[in-house]
Amino acid sequence: MQYRNPKPITEINDDNAKDPRIRIAQLESELVVEKEDKLMIMEATAQIYEELLALKSQIGGTK
Repeated sequence: MQYRNPKPITEINDDNAKDPRIRIAQLESELVVEKEDKLMIMEATAQIYEELLALKSQIGGTK
């Protein structure tokens, strides 16, 4: 897991003092990035699984 914006606690507290609409917009944009990352991981996992199944069928393994 990678942290995108590690900030000192003082800056995090300053963020909480912002206008709620600005904070909501910021959180929504961060959520979009996180969703894209998770989708990429899911797609990569599916691709690896499909490749493993293909290798298994080539080798003739049945289980």
